Amino acid sequence: MSNSTLLLNAARGCGEQHFGPASCDGSFDFTLLFEQTLLSIVPSSMFLCCFPISLYKLYKLAPKFEALTFRAFKLVKLSTSRRLPCPSADSCQILTSLLTITQLALLISWTTQAHIQTTATIPALCLGLIVSSAMFFLSALTHTRSMRPSSLTSVYLLFSAIFDVAQVRTIFLHRISTVLSSLMCLAIALKLALLISESWNKRSWLPSEYKALSPEATSGIVSRGLLWWLNPFFLVGFRTLFAQEDIYAIDPEMRSQGIGRKLEELFRQGLGASTPSILNDDANSSAPRPSLWTLPKACFRCFWVDIAAMIPTRLALVGFTYAQTFLFTRAINYLSHQERLENNTGYGLIAATFIIYVGIAVSVRLDRNIPC
Repeated sequence: MSNSTLLLNAARGCGEQHFGPASCDGSFDFTLLFEQTLLSIVPSSMFLCCFPISLYKLYKLAPKFEALTFRAFKLVKLSTSRRLPCPSADSCQILTSLLTITQLALLISWTTQAHIQTTATIPALCLGLIVSSAMFFLSALTHTRSMRPSSLTSVYLLFSAIFDVAQVRTIFLHRISTVLSSLMCLAIALKLALLISESWNKRSWLPSEYKALSPEATSGIVSRGLLWWLNPFFLVGFRTLFAQEDIYAIDPEMRSQGIGRKLEELFRQGLGASTPSILNDDANSSAPRPSLWTLPKACFRCFWVDIAAMIPTRLALVGFTYAQTFLFTRAINYLSHQERLENNTGYGLIAATFIIYVGIAVSVRLDRNIPC
């Protein structure tokens, strides 16, 4: 009897569509339905929900350079540079096209494995195919209109690649299909390559008027979350004494001039015709006075994006912090021999510790820096 048949029989013993999350065949693994639902459908759905918002924000930005000009500049740069060339828009679009073809091949391969499909298999693969197609257009627009890599694409690729590893492990453990496991490994490799290509700082490709910007202003969310953009700054300080020209410029998003003008404009819009009465000391003036909520409303309209950006990072920080309690309890039980010692349990605790404390560090970093 093959392993795929054993997996099918085990699934039937637990219920035809056993969600889990723990595998019902006794192995240290998740169920396939759990992986394809929470680790595939949910991230893809979140990406597609945020995709129109990202497109809208990009269309509001002025083009930093035209596509044809960018390609010509890139060719000149490659021909004159002796360093390793930076990934460009073309390389990202090629990788995205290869990922789309791989997702299509996965969809076709899974349809031939009807005996091990779950109710979430086809929806998860279809959403993955749609997402990879959407990333093609988002990447092309980001490279011409944004100084920073796409945060949405970077976050999705990072978590999607990690989550796909769990699904590949399940397929390998049960030896479901060599073709499926090979295609999924290829998809993970393409996602990681695309993540590196998308996260690469494109400072060297920007026009001259943007050269004076701080590296933080042109770095992606991964580099900012891990403070990777500070490494060249630390390296300069390690080699020589700092000079004034070595200090980076302030990120434009952190300068008070633009925010002050925007807040003043929104405040005056809230005042309307009552603006002259603010400067008029005549108590008998019939012009309307500002209400108690004029300034709070103006502040909210000015900073609502930053306030909304704090919610997911704060929730992530709270979740990782409370997860320490369950981690400590399970680790104490494991080390005090209150449960049977198994190597897989120990490896799981090590992985959980790494995820929790890296998650806390990144959540704190993103939560305390508004431009992120």
